[in-house]
Amino acid sequence: MKVKLIVIGKTKEKSILQGIEEYKKKLSYFCKFDLIEIPGVKKGKTFDVAVLQAQEAELILKQVGDNDTLVLLDENGKQMASRDFASFVERQQQTGAKSLIFAVGGAFGFPEDLKTKYKSVSLSKMTFSHQLVRLIFMEQIYRAYTIISNFPYHND
Repeated sequence: MKVKLIVIGKTKEKSILQGIEEYKKKLSYFCKFDLIEIPGVKKGKTFDVAVLQAQEAELILKQVGDNDTLVLLDENGKQMASRDFASFVERQQQTGAKSLIFAVGGAFGFPEDLKTKYKSVSLSKMTFSHQLVRLIFMEQIYRAYTIISNFPYHND
């Protein structure tokens, strides 16, 4: 199964880019992984948050095929310990979906209709920058695969 992480905006911080490249290499041992960066929607001096969320959601959904599973990374999503998240990933793989896609919304998050339609996962009650969450989540995907594969990385 292919795993994809869809994010709004480019990663600019060099140290984060280096970490992302390192985890892409590590993940290649377990799965095909793609990081898809969607350009942010331009907003003027006055903008409607709901319209912005809808435009970003449309751009994300264009990356999702009929046989894909989409999971939103949302601060109000389900929180899981690493082993629980690994079980979640393993169950998603067993559904027969072509790709397991995780999406990070823009600065204002996802519109309510997306949150009710798709599963959502929270990394933490803390807030992380959109740049940093990419690296943190990639590490968690890697950790999940090491748990699934009984690879020596995660310690209980």
